[in-house]
Amino acid sequence: MKRMLLVALTVFAASSVNVWAKGAIDEIEQGMRDVRGGSVPQLATAAARADAADVTATKNQDRGPAYDFGFRLGALLLELDSNVASNSGDRPAVEREVREVVAAQQKLGLSDRAVCLISGLADPSSFQSLMRLGAPEFTCGHHH
Repeated sequence: MKRMLLVALTVFAASSVNVWAKGAIDEIEQGMRDVRGGSVPQLATAAARADAADVTATKNQDRGPAYDFGFRLGALLLELDSNVASNSGDRPAVEREVREVVAAQQKLGLSDRAVCLISGLADPSSFQSLMRLGAPEFTCGHHH
């Protein structure tokens, strides 16, 4: 995971965004750990997980945009674990989760590629498909 985050940081730095602050990687990782360690993963539906993630993210607003991004990304990654594609009733909740991740991504100025790398997945194709439910233009591909 650290290696993927270091690669993501390199991609991020190359995009010449000026909002990056020292410790942002640690905050992203902490947000991702916190979502997995809380009550959100035990909830049965994407809607319940999305609602719980929203409530928790709102309570933790003071942690900053990097933590918020990590928390929201971690919550969205739970949908890959739950095989959300098998339940079409979950789609509106997943689309909402994707929009929240994209909003948090934009606050940090991260590229789509950096988000894919931060996700930590060896094969980001399933993550890209998940992101496209709410952000059709999202791509994990290389940009030249």
